[in-house]
Amino acid sequence: MFLPVPIIVLAQAKTPKPPAPKPPVYASKEARRITQSAIAKYDRLRSVIFEVVDETGEKHVIALDRKLAKESGPKYAWSFDGVTLAILDKGKARYYSGKGAGGNISTYLGRAGTRMDPTARALYRRLNPVKLLVKPGSTVRRKGSVVLGGKKCQVIEVRRKDLRLTMLVRPDGLLQQTTTEAFKGRTRVLRAQRDFKYLAVNTKIGRSSFALNRPAGVKAMPLSALPKR
Repeated sequence: MFLPVPIIVLAQAKTPKPPAPKPPVYASKEARRITQSAIAKYDRLRSVIFEVVDETGEKHVIALDRKLAKESGPKYAWSFDGVTLAILDKGKARYYSGKGAGGNISTYLGRAGTRMDPTARALYRRLNPVKLLVKPGSTVRRKGSVVLGGKKCQVIEVRRKDLRLTMLVRPDGLLQQTTTEAFKGRTRVLRAQRDFKYLAVNTKIGRSSFALNRPAGVKAMPLSALPKR
């Protein structure tokens, strides 16, 4: 005769969910309105050609149209026309190209010794660059207005911990300038500035605009020839 064996089910302890991040704190309705306007502008951005100049004076020209992209700087240029990724190393006079690399652009650029511009990278990945600046837990204030590049811009200051970000927001919601400052105590240990100029916004950019031609005398090589890093 067999006696029934009781089955004991042990309930697994539930792992408590981490607390939701605190949303940004806006010091005024105007600070919220301007920031939300900029976020909405970049949410609606489908194509753009712009120049960006950093605090050293280095200029990059960037074109983006959904999954097509091109960037040209003083040392490197690269493009992806939807099929072919091409990278031009101007210093070494080498031109690398190959198909089917759209999902690995950053990896190949890293192997070439460069990187995608951070604003271009955000837009290419369908990330909103303003949301990346105004992170949860930030305090956002309007600090007046200035005229820059012929545009009256609203000055928005974003603070979190030892970081201060300043955005100059144009009337149409696009960023005219961003400044990032990091502090250790009261000492500023980092300052980075980026100035933007827009050449085309939400206009159709022909696929031919994303071609990167190999200059004469530059050696052509496959992407597989890039050094492993």
